[in-house]
Amino acid sequence: IEAARFLVREHGIKPDEIRRVEVRTEKAADRMCNIVGPRTGLEGKFSLRFNTAFALSGGDTSSPDSYSVETITRPDLVELQTRVDVVMMPDSWPRYQTEVEIETNEGRTLARIHDTNRPASDLSEQGERLLEKFHGLVQPILGVDRSSRLASAIGALESVERNPSLMGLAMSSATPSEAGL
Repeated sequence: IEAARFLVREHGIKPDEIRRVEVRTEKAADRMCNIVGPRTGLEGKFSLRFNTAFALSGGDTSSPDSYSVETITRPDLVELQTRVDVVMMPDSWPRYQTEVEIETNEGRTLARIHDTNRPASDLSEQGERLLEKFHGLVQPILGVDRSSRLASAIGALESVERNPSLMGLAMSSATPSEAGL
């Protein structure tokens, strides 16, 4: 996902400009997330082809709502997946590493390696992506206001000796008064 997003962002390519995509990854991914032609949201979450196509199309992979039957079966995403090949690399391939190579219709080849075991060098950008994913997961449960307050409280943990309202913010059934707010 990260390698595909990077290539789209850096080179401004659009899905209709892509001839083919090759995703190279470790063999362990074959057992966990190599569902070909997903038909449900859950299958989509565990499909390298779908997630690559979705990332190349600018989809929000951090939101659980993105993994609906409507999204999984969108004709443009289904078609783009047919241009994505997944190659399981030999045991010598570094664990947690994925390489995405895109060949454009005009013959350019673009490649990017991403290692999920290494933190981003731009910690500000990594923090923004993490916060975006947090809100995508938490807002449907707690709402926008409480999600924002919980994110702020978590962000302040290093400078706070004790934060008793943190659990109250995280409890979806708690009213603001029960949470000490």
